[in-house]
Amino acid sequence: MKHTIKTILTSAMATIATFFMVVYISCSKDKCASVSCVNGGSCSGGKCNCPSSYEGDKCETAATAKFIRNWGANNETASVAEPANFPVSISEGDGVSGVTINNLHNYFTKVSATITRDSIVIPLQTIQGKTVVGAGYIFSSSAYGINNTISISYTVTDVVTHKTDNEVETWNG
Repeated sequence: MKHTIKTILTSAMATIATFFMVVYISCSKDKCASVSCVNGGSCSGGKCNCPSSYEGDKCETAATAKFIRNWGANNETASVAEPANFPVSISEGDGVSGVTINNLHNYFTKVSATITRDSIVIPLQTIQGKTVVGAGYIFSSSAYGINNTISISYTVTDVVTHKTDNEVETWNG
């Protein structure tokens, strides 16, 4: 009889414990229930996972936003014939990740580039009798457009003479 009561009590306690575990697990709050991701972002664990062309808590900011502004270029590979410092600007370009670089190499009027998160890529293109190709990375502060630095390298080749300039620059904005 003693073993029967002990067995019944143990079974009852196990059943009650299982019941409360099921209730607790089923009542856990969905961390994504109150999160609204935009621009193709998806929620996981209460945070938005943004596509490469957007960022922010809710994917609300285009990744290009921190690049678009006027910059001061410091050409680290400047020769006697090239200025060491000159202005460069980045403006909106084609599509959600496209930008236009103005005055690249202190020469080009409009160079197309794309932004992916913190990277800028200049695809191979021929402009004003020269080909240009390159890439860079932005080191950004928490404020868009303030106290940012872009480290960029690119190659410019004259299509007639085939003379090549390999440039390394730091842009401060």
